[in-house]
Amino acid sequence: MNSPITGNPNVVRSVVSNGTAPAEALERIYLATLSRRPTAAETKMLTEYLSKNGTTPTAYGDILWAVLNSSEFTLVR
Repeated sequence: MNSPITGNPNVVRSVVSNGTAPAEALERIYLATLSRRPTAAETKMLTEYLSKNGTTPTAYGDILWAVLNSSEFTLVR
């Protein structure tokens, strides 16, 4: 959790490139971290978050950080 990788915006950029649709970006984050696609409820919640905060690397980084801190990540990985 304290790895330099988790706070590195280049990691987010490697998963989510410019021009990537939010739904596709969320799918990539989930596949890279949890090896599954987000549920419809997760996609809806996170799409709402992105609509309020923008589709910036910082916003996607926040989502990545939340997924990495989830109990599912801890138990699956």
